Amino acid sequence: MCGIAGVYFLGKAGTKSELSSVNAMCDLMVHRGPDGEGFYYDKKNRIALGHRRLSIIDLSPNGKQPMSNEDGTLWIVFNGEIYNYKELRKSLEGKHTFRSNSDTEVILHLYEEKGESLLNDLRGMFAFAIYDSNKNEIFLARDRIGKKPLLYAVHEGKFYFASELRPILFASKISRKINIKALNYIFIRNFKHIPEPYSVIEGIQKVPPASYIKVNKDGISVVKYWVPSFLKEKRDEKEYLLEYGNLLTESSELRMVSDVEVGITLSGGIDSSSILYALSNYKNLKTYTVGRSENDPEILRSRIMAQKYSTIHKELFFKQDSIRLIPHIIYFYGEPFSLFTALHSYAMCEGISKDLKVVITGNGADEVFYGYDGSNNMLAISHLLKISRFVPKSVWAILRSIASKIGNERLEEFFITLQADKNRIKGDLYRNSARKTIKLYSDGARAHVAAHDYGKLLDRCSDECNSQNYIEQSYYCALMLENAHSTTIISDLTGMAHSLEMRSPFLDQFMISFGARLPIQMKVRSVFNRLNNKYIMRKFIEGKLPDEITKGSKMGFGYSISLSELLRNEWKKDAEDILFNRSLFKSDIFSNEFVTKAFNDHISGRKNYSNLLFSLIVFEIWYEMFIEMKTPDEIKFVS
Repeated sequence: MCGIAGVYFLGKAGTKSELSSVNAMCDLMVHRGPDGEGFYYDKKNRIALGHRRLSIIDLSPNGKQPMSNEDGTLWIVFNGEIYNYKELRKSLEGKHTFRSNSDTEVILHLYEEKGESLLNDLRGMFAFAIYDSNKNEIFLARDRIGKKPLLYAVHEGKFYFASELRPILFASKISRKINIKALNYIFIRNFKHIPEPYSVIEGIQKVPPASYIKVNKDGISVVKYWVPSFLKEKRDEKEYLLEYGNLLTESSELRMVSDVEVGITLSGGIDSSSILYALSNYKNLKTYTVGRSENDPEILRSRIMAQKYSTIHKELFFKQDSIRLIPHIIYFYGEPFSLFTALHSYAMCEGISKDLKVVITGNGADEVFYGYDGSNNMLAISHLLKISRFVPKSVWAILRSIASKIGNERLEEFFITLQADKNRIKGDLYRNSARKTIKLYSDGARAHVAAHDYGKLLDRCSDECNSQNYIEQSYYCALMLENAHSTTIISDLTGMAHSLEMRSPFLDQFMISFGARLPIQMKVRSVFNRLNNKYIMRKFIEGKLPDEITKGSKMGFGYSISLSELLRNEWKKDAEDILFNRSLFKSDIFSNEFVTKAFNDHISGRKNYSNLLFSLIVFEIWYEMFIEMKTPDEIKFVS
């Protein structure tokens, strides 16, 4: 796990001064790699590569990056871990000379053999760049789910890339113009973050998950290289349970591959508990959980699992003044977000990092095996859509209009779902949600929001999915796009802020492909019983783990912490000061009248605007840091 950066000159060669900007880019990512740094400068001044190292595999100097092939014609900078690198190395030995025991060198030689098709062989999380001096071409790639971030920009004849936004902003001197249409994503439905390919700054983009980029004299091309198949197989339940159990063990054990100690996070739910079960043969495992008090349900249930498997367990507690963490999280992430759970994840990672460099999490199980409470409704709608097609769309349109007029948002969305074309349901829901956010903005900003199609990304994602079933399309979009905040962003952001690598067995590509092939009834058993969601996971651990875990209600990190109540109580003074006494309305983006009403309605209890208000608080703090150029310590709090 590391930080990578580079500057590539698209036309004429750069100066030594321009090339050296990569040094400063890496200085801004020391937290990603406190164990060392390295640089490569092309002799013809066409490219500079930089790397910050967090040593996890091959701790020796031989694992240092940037790394070259035998004749120095290829150079790589790599962030991530390839869990099957030892197996891949065996196929390359005899063809190539290895100078290290690192997974980085395996990627480099595999690229020599296979070109971009090497991505099909990699099992892990990664973002890397390979420079081919013979072709004067740079190849950048990101893992299938986007566990590792990768951003880029083209400015004044130069191509910049990095693991974070700040280094690109600093080196490129690109204008800090806010991308209002991108910003609005954090306010609509479930995004809570700005999705790929957008960023909050105009001109800076993100490489999408499962994609690679080639940059050369002909320009920039972006290619998607992986989509899971939802084609089903005729098998019985026992066969599926056997395959799931084997995959759980294999994907969990692969994530124990490390030259440093590895721990596990526990939430008291079946996701992290299943991982601990799969790794129960490992002795003296360190486990961690976070909560607000000794009596939090997740603290109590995690304690049961820790005692059952005699782990070295540590309980970490979320403090009421954690609003002060927001500037530090934004400093590392570089964008506004609506990720309240990032605060207690940040606190948890801070505690874990005092002991370890690597920890395994249960991220992704809900998206792969349909664990969210809304799964039952989605299943019901999937059934209903089979007969709703016989009703004229005009009927659903009239009912939708009536629901909108009486202010019943849930009923309105229900009729939108029935009215929409098969592959446009998610997109139409987001287009509808985006229209409702227009009142949040000032007169000058509304045109940016009104002109953008907020359903287009969802349309494209739905088209990729080779299932016509609504629940499968919906969860595929959640996995690849909507829920990136919970599956990938938070773990990388809060982990790397503390030089901590977080690994996710449920986001293994073979686990995801298995989940896609799995019949829906093996994931959501019925439209009524929420406790039977993630059916295959529950069935597999039935009788193996305590009933409190297998039959308990859904549990995840921070479930017992209420953002709504924090804003009405402990955070009220700070929220009021940040929203109304700072720069929020100087930006001429938001409507003072609407924000004031939303705040008053929330504090009085008339409505719950907690997500909106939290997003605005985060934006204000981001604005002070990235537009007004304040440091995290210069952000003021009144309580």
